[in-house]
Amino acid sequence: MNMQNTIKKSVNLSGIGLHTGVEAEVMLKPLEAGQGVQFVRSDKKNGLIPLKPEVVVETNLCTKIANEEGVLAQTIEHLFAALHGMGIDNIRIELDGPEVPILDGSALPWVELLEKAGIEKQTCEKNFFYAPTKIFELANSSTASVEANSDALKISVEASFPVQGLEKMQATWQITPEVFKKEIAPARTFCLKRDVDRLLEAGLIKGGTLDCAVVFDDNGQPVNPEGLRFSDEPLRHKVLDVIGDLFLLGRPIRGNFSIPTPGHGTNNQILRQITNH
Repeated sequence: MNMQNTIKKSVNLSGIGLHTGVEAEVMLKPLEAGQGVQFVRSDKKNGLIPLKPEVVVETNLCTKIANEEGVLAQTIEHLFAALHGMGIDNIRIELDGPEVPILDGSALPWVELLEKAGIEKQTCEKNFFYAPTKIFELANSSTASVEANSDALKISVEASFPVQGLEKMQATWQITPEVFKKEIAPARTFCLKRDVDRLLEAGLIKGGTLDCAVVFDDNGQPVNPEGLRFSDEPLRHKVLDVIGDLFLLGRPIRGNFSIPTPGHGTNNQILRQITNH
């Protein structure tokens, strides 16, 4: 029997936002069974942002959400991936700024924070959302699909990047807390070196450094001194983003997802379609 989980004690973590460059703190607090996931901008009046696909207001290089009063929060996907991947059902998230800290660009620091807090099994069964079998025609003219699976969350992705060695990659993972922690959570966000100036001119990545992202040169080589954590790290990070974006329901999902061109916009399209079937 799959039981709900929360954390044993409150924990917090601070850092710089990737796009805003603003420092913020995230406080995670335990909740009783059945209360779900609460996301609050603690520095704002009426700061509660209910979790549902429709709160996503922008998907350019991150997932940005807002409530009806216009209170915003962005780059939530790595934290949400950690909650989803590690099986957390009931938790209160308090963010005191506009953007969740990017930390090292992966979900691993959030996994470590959850483990520091301690994961506590509760007395209620998990409230899974069971995705229906469906084929999606996406806005980018590609096709994604999901097959019903009441036993697991399985994600198959394909991705290609315009640099040598990263032209085409594909893989499938069945997500469990163990697999997520070891195989997915450490994968960092990434970009191409030739795109950095353009992103800065667009007012993005103000908090970006080599400490929080993998940067590839035109030969497909990372300019980061430490190199890659996985040979297919960008592909794994795409899976991480899918897991995080699917958690906009605030509850765990089961189903076999096949996404040939994953991205925040695509992920949200899929989530909206499976919840309105």
